[in-house]
Amino acid sequence: MDEFLRVIEFDLNMLWDALEGLLPKEPVVSALCCMLMSEIIASANRYKQIVFNKFIGSHAKNLTYINELLVIEHRVEKPSKRSKQPTKYITKQDEIKKIEGSNFGCPVFGFHDGPVLLLSKLWGKSMSYEFTNPNDFYLQLRSHKIIESLFFLLRGVNNKGDLSPRGVISLLTLLHDLIVQDSNNLMKLLFADGTYKVIAQFLQETLIKSIIEWPEIYGGGNNIAGIIVAQVIRILNVAYVKQDIDSNLVDLISREYSS
Repeated sequence: MDEFLRVIEFDLNMLWDALEGLLPKEPVVSALCCMLMSEIIASANRYKQIVFNKFIGSHAKNLTYINELLVIEHRVEKPSKRSKQPTKYITKQDEIKKIEGSNFGCPVFGFHDGPVLLLSKLWGKSMSYEFTNPNDFYLQLRSHKIIESLFFLLRGVNNKGDLSPRGVISLLTLLHDLIVQDSNNLMKLLFADGTYKVIAQFLQETLIKSIIEWPEIYGGGNNIAGIIVAQVIRILNVAYVKQDIDSNLVDLISREYSS
C-alpha cells in the first residue's frame, strides 16, 4: 500500500477535502474516501497514524462526518429556479450504481461499507495505540452519537445497498467490541428497542442462504456466512460471559430469549 500511494503521489489532504467537501452533494464519494482511509489504517505505515489522528483528541469532532454518512437516507437534488423538473431524491442504491452499475443486484460494496469499515479500523487502532485510552475513544463515539447511529443502521441492515456482507461483518464485529467495552449500558440498549431481534434474524436459514449465494468475489460465500453467524452468537452471548454485568439485566435477557 505504501508503495502504491507513493507511485500515484498520494495527497492525504485531497482525500480529506473530498470526504468533507463532497459529503452534501456526492456522499458516495465521501463514503469511498472512508473506505480508502480504512485501508490506509490497516496497511499503510506511512499514513495510518496521520489518518488516525484526524479522528482523536482535539480532532474527534471530525467523527461527525462519519456519523452523517451512517444516518443518510437520500440526497436531495433540487432543480434550478427556472427549471420545470421536480426535486429528485437520490437513494443510496442510485449513488452506488453511479460507480459500480447494478451488478445484477449484488453491489461490490454497500453505501455504508466505507464509514463502518473506517470506524472498525479506528476502534482497532485505539485498542493498540499506546497513547490512546480505548475508553476515551469510546466516550468520543458516544458523545458524537456514533453508537446510536450504528444501532440505527443495524435495525435497517436488510435494505439492499446499505451494507455488503463484508460491511455486515465489520458492523457486527465492531458492535460486539463496543458492547464488551460498556456491557451494561449497551446490552440494555440492545434489548430495550428490540435490536437483538434484528441481529437474531441473521441466524435464519433463508438469510444465510442468500449470503452463501452472494458472489464470493464480492464478499459472499460459505466462509462469510459462517463468520456472520459466529459474530451474531458472540453478541447475543455477551451477557453470559462478562463477569461484571448486572444480574437483573441477565435475568431480563434470559426472559427475552425464552419468550
